[in-house]
Amino acid sequence: QLVAYEVKRMKAEEGNKQKILRHIKELAEKLYKNENPYPAVAMHKVQKPTEGCHLRLHQKPFPHLDEGTVQWIIDQATAKLQTAPPAVKAEKKCMVPSGPPIAAILERNGNALANSARRLEVVRNCISYVFENKMLEAKKV
Repeated sequence: QLVAYEVKRMKAEEGNKQKILRHIKELAEKLYKNENPYPAVAMHKVQKPTEGCHLRLHQKPFPHLDEGTVQWIIDQATAKLQTAPPAVKAEKKCMVPSGPPIAAILERNGNALANSARRLEVVRNCISYVFENKMLEAKKV
């Protein structure tokens, strides 16, 4: 979808490597943000205890936990999780333009794209495995 909307821009950048690299970096950032929408949630850091922390004299003993209270908290959390809706991002359906015609691309890079026919076939097979729920085969491909 990103490439399909940027056809004119890509044609204008054909000769300038600086612009092409900047454009590739922008696309990479957009794709990364799409795959990792909430980076703060995935990054939980727990500090390591310092060396010799176990030798400190002022350590307080861990308090005694009441088994009934702990079980009550666990039951409440379980009930909340069962009633909560699944955390699945809703997909927006939209039409993606087809992009530049294949003939125009073949004129520019005839050899490079002829060699990638096998790669396209592999990608096509991988996508079909995903939609058929054959995840093991998709991972292999």
